[in-house]
Amino acid sequence: MHINYTSEQLYSVQENYRKYRDYSIIAGIIVYTLNIIDANVEGHLIHFDASDKLSFHISPNFSYLNSSTQLGFKLKLSLKK
Repeated sequence: MHINYTSEQLYSVQENYRKYRDYSIIAGIIVYTLNIIDANVEGHLIHFDASDKLSFHISPNFSYLNSSTQLGFKLKLSLKK
C-alpha cells in the first residue's frame, strides 16, 4: 500500500513527530532528575531510625457543627520509649 502525501501533509507529520520527540526528551530529563533527587534523599535517610518504637496511625474524622459537615482524618505519630 502506497500513500501519497502532499508537501504540507509531510510537513505536518514531521512537526508532530518533532513535538513528540521533544516531549519525550523533556519527560526523560524530568524522570532522570527525580531519580537523582530520590537517590539523594535515600542516601540521607540511610541512618534514620525505623525501629518498632515508631508508630503511625490514621483515623477518619467526621463532625457536624452549626449545620455544616466536616470530613477529614486524624494523623497520630508517636515515638515509644
